[in-house]
Amino acid sequence: MASFAIREVRGGLIVFDPRVALVHKTVYKYPSPQSFYRPSIAYPEYKFGSELSAEANEVYDMVREGFRLFGLDEENYGTDRWNPLGTYVKHGDRVLIKPNFVMHQNGSGNGMDCLITHPAVMAPVIDYVLIALGGTGSIIIGDAPIQDCHFDEMLENGGVLPLLEFYHKQGIDISLIDFRNVRRDCVDGVYNNQKNQAVIDDGVLVRLDIGDSAFDGLPESRIRNLRVTNYDPRIMNKHHHDGIHEYKVNRNVLEADVVINMPKPKTHRYGGITAALKNIVGINANKEMLPHHTMGSRDDGGDCYVHKNLHLDEAHFHIDARNSFTSDGKTTEATQEMDQYRKCYERGVKESGEKYWFGGWYGNDTIWRTIADLNKIFYYADKDGKMCDSVQRKIFIVADMICGGDHSGPLAPSPVDAGVIAMGEDPFLFDRTICSVMGFDYSRIPQLSELKYFADGIHKVSEGEREAAIVVSNDHEWNRKNYDEIRENSVHYQAAYGWEPMLGYNDCARLRERICKAAGAYIFGFGMIGKRQAKTLMKWGIKPKAFFDNNPETWGMDFEGIPCISPKEGERERVLIIAVGNIHTINALKIQSKELGYQNILIWNNQTEG
Repeated sequence: MASFAIREVRGGLIVFDPRVALVHKTVYKYPSPQSFYRPSIAYPEYKFGSELSAEANEVYDMVREGFRLFGLDEENYGTDRWNPLGTYVKHGDRVLIKPNFVMHQNGSGNGMDCLITHPAVMAPVIDYVLIALGGTGSIIIGDAPIQDCHFDEMLENGGVLPLLEFYHKQGIDISLIDFRNVRRDCVDGVYNNQKNQAVIDDGVLVRLDIGDSAFDGLPESRIRNLRVTNYDPRIMNKHHHDGIHEYKVNRNVLEADVVINMPKPKTHRYGGITAALKNIVGINANKEMLPHHTMGSRDDGGDCYVHKNLHLDEAHFHIDARNSFTSDGKTTEATQEMDQYRKCYERGVKESGEKYWFGGWYGNDTIWRTIADLNKIFYYADKDGKMCDSVQRKIFIVADMICGGDHSGPLAPSPVDAGVIAMGEDPFLFDRTICSVMGFDYSRIPQLSELKYFADGIHKVSEGEREAAIVVSNDHEWNRKNYDEIRENSVHYQAAYGWEPMLGYNDCARLRERICKAAGAYIFGFGMIGKRQAKTLMKWGIKPKAFFDNNPETWGMDFEGIPCISPKEGERERVLIIAVGNIHTINALKIQSKELGYQNILIWNNQTEG
């Protein structure tokens, strides 16, 4: 099956190969960093000779199989001339590898494998890029994680350093770049600049004029209320107003001839899911310019929360003030505003029963517009940031779903045994396919159903081509099926909190089965999150045996008839659910629970709807 990559252009818009390759195996673990992520098989095209792994590396094999399934350089497959990425990469090209790096630690306590694009998936991609470059050109790995990510720690915790070490020993220089212009630490809700972090502004301001942006047509009153949590609203207002929408994109993205888009598909509290389209948000150097939600309740034309409430309105104003003071370096004032925010928020939630905040729910009508704008820039902005009528760079997608991430994605996901490597060209059809692999209905997710901005505004996909788009896979239940049909045999992800009413509660049966096998469960944490999780379990017909808490003053109290006791009093064979929000507390409670003899421990702190 020959590839027809980037086969034509219609009216300046590119037309992609509509197929998606899915390699699906019972492989849920990555090879160790000690192997430098080398293949364990001496493939004929492999350029590093005897540099092989002593341990099996099925992840490398799956990436290679994906290229074959997609029909890349089919005529040379099985020979030392096989050059699959030569379809996209030519001699002398500047190639950007764009992973999803996110954060230096998983807020759920479940490790890095389900959080970031794993270097074991990046390694074979880089190997085949090197084959295509033939000793010429250059390779850059780059991304813009969130502002409080410690980039060096992320590289170490995520096992990225051995990847770079291997190429360095081979005399191959691969640049690794942090795209961010703002890097801060958060202490008790207040942000300060990270120490010893010199920032070089390597961003290019790209403007979308009237008619180009997905925010076009919205009233100016709503545009003024665009926000991104924890960033200065004045900067947002400066770059989004009066029909003008600006984003600062890292120069290395714009100067790339080829980009290998390498998302880590997960559930996402703002956008439903994150995959190829959402991964492009990481090309932006200044996140202050990225609208994520709109101030106010749904009744007021916002999407920050559902129920109109004066205390919640006031809480958001205090967040704005905190963010402005933070930007001005006024830590004392920022701390005071944070204190006021907490009081107003607690009053508002108590009064209104509000469950959602900062746009983290299915009613978010903002983030998909930002995703659309940045994808348009990604494909159509030239090296100087000028918008053009033709596509400016070649893009291929390779997604890491060996260990997936669900529940409280993208910052605190839980691991999913997915065992999938996915590849494609068209990000719209690719993401629809990934959504179906997760078990969700893509028509309920805006960026996968807004055809004007995604299927037509960026990639010219006719209705017939959308219907004809097929999956090529080693899995017979997926092979030659379309992206609707494969949902019948999905991996079954659990939706992020706030999206469950729209996408479903896939996790109910799995959790009930685990608890029933253990004949009951305890919840460690007698706070708001623990009580909300208890309500969810009871809605599913599961009543926790008790709460645990380390505060003796809570022992003897109860919630909905469920007592709170000392963790020393529990039966060790039951499921123990840790339901607190702070990563340091989670880690401490995990250690404590294991020392007490509990083995069946589950982290569940995503505040699932009760």
